[in-house]
Amino acid sequence: MIVVVVVVHGDDCVVDKTKLFQYRWHVSLQYYDQETGHLYHICDGAIVSSVDVIVPAYCVDLNLSNNETAIDTNDFRIKIINTFNPNVNPIYTISKIDLNLHWNPKTFAYNYAVIEIENEEFNLDSPGCNERPFVQIINTNLTGKIPIDWLNNKWATLSTWNWEHQNYEKNDVQIRFNDDCKNALSNSYRSIDIESEMCIFLTVEPCDLSNGALLQYFYHGEPYLLGIASFMIESTKNSSYVIFAKL
Repeated sequence: MIVVVVVVHGDDCVVDKTKLFQYRWHVSLQYYDQETGHLYHICDGAIVSSVDVIVPAYCVDLNLSNNETAIDTNDFRIKIINTFNPNVNPIYTISKIDLNLHWNPKTFAYNYAVIEIENEEFNLDSPGCNERPFVQIINTNLTGKIPIDWLNNKWATLSTWNWEHQNYEKNDVQIRFNDDCKNALSNSYRSIDIESEMCIFLTVEPCDLSNGALLQYFYHGEPYLLGIASFMIESTKNSSYVIFAKL
């Protein structure tokens, strides 16, 4: 067991590094019932800056109105999942929600939004002695550094919060490019948008996948968020194609 001792203001804070969550950018978007004060997980999300989280647009645009109906930021909270310290406060309030300018609620194209937390920054520096969970930023725009076709048939990591069992899950998945996706979507209501979407072939129960599950790839040791789950096309009973909003 590796233990790190952090001293702050003369007090010892012992942090068991073996319990530090590897995917510390992964968060839960929670619906906040303003009448009861209860919180409910509705979608996964990812920390992409010291104040910003990316989530699917349909998770916050609940009326699918594309900004024609105002979004109440008080209806939502960001929760850090799998924090190693039970004494920290994992809930963040929200100051702003920006839908992608090209978000189309009829087709789910460009299905993501950026959420800004209110009046503070995420704790990116201190694993112990802090009132906030220790988290990490995940990089985006890997496709701006390498040819997108290079990722075809590469293995990536799909992570999701299993709302039914209340635990974090991850699977190794193979990225499939666009002919596979086009064939899978050929009987669907629309074709894949290769400029803004990508897909994987998934062989787990669809019900185990949370809205906004994260597709991640480690490039030269650095984590990159390739996409956030948008919708799913069932292939067989236990397999599906998952379409991601490309980031």
